[in-house]
Amino acid sequence: MSFLKPYTALPGSQRNFKTDVRGFTSKIMRTSVVYLFLFSALVACVSTLSAQDSGANSGKDRVTAAFGKIQPLYGVRRVGPPASTFPAPSPVSQLNVVIGDAVKAGDPLAQLEIYPRLEATWKVADARANLARTRLEGVRNGPYPAQLAGAQAEVVRLEAEYSHAQAQLKRSEALRPENAVSQVELESTRTREASLKQALESARQSVQRLQLSHQTDLALAEAELQVANAQAEQARLEMEQGMVRAPVDGVIVEIHTHPGEAPGAGGVVELAPTPLWIRCEVFEPEVNKLKVGQSAEITGDLISGTLTGAVDRIGKRVGKNQIFGHDPASAADLRVVEVWVKTDEPLPMWIDAQVRVLFQ
Repeated sequence: MSFLKPYTALPGSQRNFKTDVRGFTSKIMRTSVVYLFLFSALVACVSTLSAQDSGANSGKDRVTAAFGKIQPLYGVRRVGPPASTFPAPSPVSQLNVVIGDAVKAGDPLAQLEIYPRLEATWKVADARANLARTRLEGVRNGPYPAQLAGAQAEVVRLEAEYSHAQAQLKRSEALRPENAVSQVELESTRTREASLKQALESARQSVQRLQLSHQTDLALAEAELQVANAQAEQARLEMEQGMVRAPVDGVIVEIHTHPGEAPGAGGVVELAPTPLWIRCEVFEPEVNKLKVGQSAEITGDLISGTLTGAVDRIGKRVGKNQIFGHDPASAADLRVVEVWVKTDEPLPMWIDAQVRVLFQ
């Protein structure tokens, strides 16, 4: 039947459909080519940067740089009065130094108002110690040696007489049976021998008593001297609490307490121990390139020319960067390790002055 003919697209519609398909396909191909080109360029750039970075990291002998500061090895000391049992710190009565003074360990830096009273107490105790020392010398070198010599000589004399009396008694006792001596003479000889024996024993006891008495007097005098010396030393230590002394050699860099003021938590002065060092911070990836003894060059605004030195110690703790260069924002959050450099020549007294260090 004629009304059941199959559907046939119009010639014009067929041509438009084919054109649209071809245009869409071409657009996809062009976009794919652009993306492929961009991806290839990105891969090439990454490869180039990786190669450059690998080449740079392979240079183990390149110079490592770091910022540093001039500081004492163990920091600036805050020096104040020694710990004491006084209710409150005594005010400063005398200040012996100014900023910039070089001091030696033990030098008096300041004197407290309580010092004169403590000094007087020490002088009294020291005088008592001297008196006890004199008494001891008197016991040692007094009349005892002469007394002992006399008593010992008396013992020697009596020993000789007693020996002679014993010999006479034996002779008389031997002659008595033959009536060569009378009974009266024999009894007289016996009486003399017994008397000398008793006198000799008494003399020996006198020597022992004299020696024992001297030993007792000597021990007592020595004990009194020990007590007096201990009291004098205690008074001296208390007197030292009224004086502020330098604990180490160094330079005064700050004064916190002036005459009439009581020392606070900051102490009386700040002391920078000498010699000074360079404390620098090396970024964590660079630390393994350093070793103890490695040479370094130091420059800075407050350093004349270039100083040389060597790595003396490398820290073992990784922390945040605290020493910044001219651009504080650069590498501010990187992790660093402290490295201490000892210079060949003394550093200028500029505490915390920033320097630049090049490790060779």
